[in-house]
Amino acid sequence: MRGTKRYATARLAEFVDEAGYARVRAGTVADLLDRWFATASLTWSPSTVRETRSVIECHLKPLLGHLPVAKVTTVDVDDIYRHLLTAGKADGTGLEPATVSRVHGVLHRAFTPSASLGWVWLNPVANASPPRVLPPEVRPPTVEQVTALLDDLEHRDHELFTFVRLAAATGARRSQLLGLRWAELDADHSAIGFCRAFVDGQHGPVLRATKNHRSYRVSIDAGTLRLLAVHWSRANSRARAAGVELSMSGFVFSDDPARAAAMAPQPRHEVVHPRPP
Repeated sequence: MRGTKRYATARLAEFVDEAGYARVRAGTVADLLDRWFATASLTWSPSTVRETRSVIECHLKPLLGHLPVAKVTTVDVDDIYRHLLTAGKADGTGLEPATVSRVHGVLHRAFTPSASLGWVWLNPVANASPPRVLPPEVRPPTVEQVTALLDDLEHRDHELFTFVRLAAATGARRSQLLGLRWAELDADHSAIGFCRAFVDGQHGPVLRATKNHRSYRVSIDAGTLRLLAVHWSRANSRARAAGVELSMSGFVFSDDPARAAAMAPQPRHEVVHPRPP
């Protein structure tokens, strides 16, 4: 074997010192959560910031915040989950498994960088056992229900009728339809490209790219395309009455002629031969 007993003893002492340094540097779980949240939340949506802060302040800090990071074990984490499931609410009743699963997600993400930074040797949350959460049952409206809604809207609100008809025809989310611009309608190929969506920002709605930063195209039927042509005519008339020119960069669904005429930049993706419907 290489080396001597003296060398091995010295190296062991160095490892002990490093371990001790990691323990001192890490601080408490509350310190770790605050440091992680301050950095990670910079790119989150306001709703994610609110939900994560609530998990930290209402569940994690009261139960784990006082513990030194390096002393937290997987057993401690599992005990916390059991407590939350049986008596996690203010009235002493248990939280839903989905809520406890979100607590696990926040704690796991907060502890993950601590290992690479030398605060702990292993992530104690990695081997924890959060409750199993069954996927929610999706109950889309029936064809009869959608038809009845469209029949009612067609005689009461033409613009809302066009909005709901397009949602039903494309499966797009409300936020995606609100962020839709005229340039993203490809009438020549009966298709629409979605690449933006309106989301809640710190100072109001913000137009952002999709989560994966990729656009996707959806084919639309001839009837929906005709409705969009009529909708374009209404928006064009409203814009001219307000003294502005309807632009291809304008938003398809907007009550404000100036916003419908839009002076915002064009979407980054290209649509083949864009023109008014």
